[in-house]
Amino acid sequence: MNTRYISGMLFSCLLFLGITTTASANEENRTAIAVSENTAIYAITYTFTTEDYDLSLPIITDRSLETDADSRTTNYTFSTSADGDTAAGTATGLVLSDAAIVDGQYFVPQGTTANFTLFVVLTLDENDPRAKYGLQMTNLPFTVHKDDTSSNQNITTLSAYKTKEVGLN
Repeated sequence: MNTRYISGMLFSCLLFLGITTTASANEENRTAIAVSENTAIYAITYTFTTEDYDLSLPIITDRSLETDADSRTTNYTFSTSADGDTAAGTATGLVLSDAAIVDGQYFVPQGTTANFTLFVVLTLDENDPRAKYGLQMTNLPFTVHKDDTSSNQNITTLSAYKTKEVGLN
């Protein structure tokens, strides 16, 4: 079976069990492109669908392994081939979406689907011809709005939300 299909199904099941509502998220596309000898652009596109409740998701990103449901950032890290340093260089990221922004977060109304893309630019300080770098999401927090209360949730099973590794040399 397709690993993207299996991870999407597992992710949907975890969402269902975690928030006792009908909501799902699916990773759609992964891209990594070296744009210079020491810079690459990474993108992971995913969708969120909710049937029972409104959802909020972060716009802001952070290069971190943090997995805090109360976080208001989507976190990412870098995988690397042998001899690489996952903390090398500087990275800047942002989540873009077709969803409306409410209170500094993307808002997904009940009964709708929204598209999201995590964009990250990695720039290495020095050329390293031995290493290749890939982007991996590590934290995807979201808030479920039910009646007059909100419940913070977190998706930590993001192993499939990963780009290919590209060489920066």
